[in-house]
This record gives sequence, C-alpha cells and structure tokens, in this order.
Amino acid sequence: MELRHLRCFVTVASERHFARAAQRLFISQPALSQQIRSLEGELGFKLLERNSRRVQLTREGEAFLPEAQIVIRDADHAADVARALAEGDTGHLRLSHLRTMPRGLPERVVSDFQRRYPGVEIIPESGSTEQNVERVRGGQLDLAFVLAPLENAPELGYVEIATEPIVVALPSTHPLSRRRRIRRDDLLGVPLVYYPRHNSPGFYDSSLSQMYGDVAPDIVRTEPNEERMLVAVS
Repeated sequence: MELRHLRCFVTVASERHFARAAQRLFISQPALSQQIRSLEGELGFKLLERNSRRVQLTREGEAFLPEAQIVIRDADHAADVARALAEGDTGHLRLSHLRTMPRGLPERVVSDFQRRYPGVEIIPESGSTEQNVERVRGGQLDLAFVLAPLENAPELGYVEIATEPIVVALPSTHPLSRRRRIRRDDLLGVPLVYYPRHNSPGFYDSSLSQMYGDVAPDIVRTEPNEERMLVAVS
C-alpha cells in the first residue's frame, strides 16, 4: 500500500468530488481514478460509490478513512522530524565551556542559540582548552569553548566570539597596586601566579609573550582559574 494512494483517497473523501480532488492533488482526473482503483484492488473492497452528481463513501470506506488519515499524519510528522534533524533544527548538542570564561558569556551564547534552535537540547559539560580540544577531536563533544590560539589542532576550526584584556591582580599592599597603568618592564622579577600550561598551551604562550616578551616570567604557582589565583595573591 502506497502513501500516495492513501492521499488520493483521503482527498476524494474530503471533497466528495473527483474533479476538485484532482485539482487539489495536481493530477488528472483519470490518473486519480486509477489510484483509487489500485487502492481498492489491493484492499479487496470498494471504498467509494460514485454517481453522476457526487461521491459517497462505502461502509468500508467510512471505517478506513480515519485510519488512512492517521497513517498520513504520522508519515508527515516523521518526515518533518527527519528533515529538521538533517537541517540541524533538532537533536542534541554536546557543548563544553571553560571554567575560566567571563561570567555570563557562555550563558549569552547558549541562550541565543536556543532562541534560534529551540528543538536542540544542549548537553552542558566543562573542561580546559586542552581537554575540550581532545574531546571534540575524539567525537565526545560537538562544540566547545576554548582559549585561542589552538596548537596542534589544524583540523579543527574556531570562531572568535570574544576578546578579553590582560589584567594584573595584586595585593592592595603591593607598590604596583597604586599605579593606574603597569608597563611590561614593571612585571619583570615580580612573582607570578598563572594558569598551568597544559590547560591551554597556545593561550599560555601567546599571553605571556604579550606580557613579558622574550623574558621568562617568575611563575611561582599555577592555579586552574581566576578565583583561585585571586585567593593566592590576596
């Protein structure tokens, strides 16, 4: 039994007129009649009684009509679900954020995405840049926030969504805390609490290069996020 046969029958049953049904289906009236005969032949009983003035459903046709409508509705729904999945409008997205990201940024990005794709379920996770890169590469994640630039991941693409200035946190008693602007040379020899390199190697190298140039900083301690760094220098 073909879906097109059911559509033809349901349309004729709705219009109670072959010519109008054929117009709705964009086929010729003889072709429509052939579709109905094929369906009736497959079922083994007549669905419609046709006279010169109108079309009527047989008793079997009355019983068959609601079942045919259900089949068509379910088939259309299945096609819509599959189409939405193919177009990325439904499904789930495994997304990992960084614990070191600015407050509110992941929420704004995710909220905007969910407004555009309300049928997509976000499965949130978290990790370091290095962990997120490896999990995207391995297929455990679909998308992840990272600190750029990325190293050793040429096969992965990324889009810049935000930039942050580099700031220095100091104890209130430190002489540099009274300055409005701190120069690169002011940082030389000052003990530094910073991220561990293995978390985000590209960001680690590029940010320290911006702050210290070719001079090696005096890193005395590493912490995985800003909150713990602030506690360490307070």
